[in-house]
Amino acid sequence: MDAITSIIIFIFFFAVIISFAVFVIYWSRKGKDLTEDGYTQEEYQKKLEEESRTEPLVEFFDAIVKDKKFDHYITGIHTANSILNFIVTFETDQKKIFEFVLSEEWFKTLKIGQKGVLLLVNGKFADFGEGQDIHQE
Repeated sequence: MDAITSIIIFIFFFAVIISFAVFVIYWSRKGKDLTEDGYTQEEYQKKLEEESRTEPLVEFFDAIVKDKKFDHYITGIHTANSILNFIVTFETDQKKIFEFVLSEEWFKTLKIGQKGVLLLVNGKFADFGEGQDIHQE
């Protein structure tokens, strides 16, 4: 058996193994309603219960708006779908960089060079303001 035949046989068996794995995963979830994250309803409910038992991590940073940019994507084959991401980069006094995709309203409100207090909840953007302007719930 020459090298090309061996490679073809290897690729064939590899494809069979991958197909089997995909089939098993699909079959185990067939008929179950899945969330956008790919969880079954039971898995998602369990995840929410676990998250609700822990206190959220709230962090405050003195920061400056370092950069603003946006990405525009067009997806879809037959029906085009336009996705616009508004990205804002913050730098803290400790030179730590945070980059978040924010709403268009936040994007328009924030100015490059603007200083304030960056509020993160569980590592995600929650607010940016002058300290007393930060909205706490």
